[in-house]
Amino acid sequence: MAPPLVRLTFALAFALAFCARPSSAATGPSRPATIRVQWGGGTPHAWTGSVAVVATDAAGDAPLACEWRTLCTEPDAAAMVHEAEGTIVVHQVRPLSADGVELVVPDWQRCRIVARLSAGDGQPVTTIDVPVSSVLGEPAQKPLDSIGNRLTVKPAPGDALRVTMEPTVDVDAGARGTVLRPGARLRLRVDPLLAARVEGGGPVELRLRLKTARQSRELDTQATELAPIVAAAGAVG
Repeated sequence: MAPPLVRLTFALAFALAFCARPSSAATGPSRPATIRVQWGGGTPHAWTGSVAVVATDAAGDAPLACEWRTLCTEPDAAAMVHEAEGTIVVHQVRPLSADGVELVVPDWQRCRIVARLSAGDGQPVTTIDVPVSSVLGEPAQKPLDSIGNRLTVKPAPGDALRVTMEPTVDVDAGARGTVLRPGARLRLRVDPLLAARVEGGGPVELRLRLKTARQSRELDTQATELAPIVAAAGAVG
């Protein structure tokens, strides 16, 4: 059973004062989850296979369309993978030490990741078929060969505690950015997507501290207890 997940959305606004406003949105739809499927790490090899997002309750492996991007930084990265009818097809044209793709899964509570890779030439296929909710609690990994290459499915860095800036009405459109004028307001949206602690381990808190940049003097501190995602209970459990 996958561990329960917690999510909370609230805003921070500070000018001369600082405040945090928790939201009761934990029972509403969750934000998308960003997942990385990566392979390699050992002796360079040219891999073939596929990566797809599939509905958890689907009888087959019919893929669901979602946003994705390659993690390959090579000049010929576009020749390594392509999308065909919702499935990401892997066809590396030359050996690479590491490669992968990043997927944005909107309805992640009801989806799973299916990744299949092979060294080709009749070699066995390594498959990871795992619910996205399980990956958020613990990454999935399998060896691809005996020389250090692995297939891994895990959350993208920074996705567990996503922080985004939101514009406010008192900031001119031309002045919006990371440098604000005195008296301006800045709103931050903090949207965690974390695995809850084991039963009896106590609540999970989100702690925030506001400090001055030069003196590191603490202006305010707040802590908010995170609530489980009720809407995902059936899918996660």
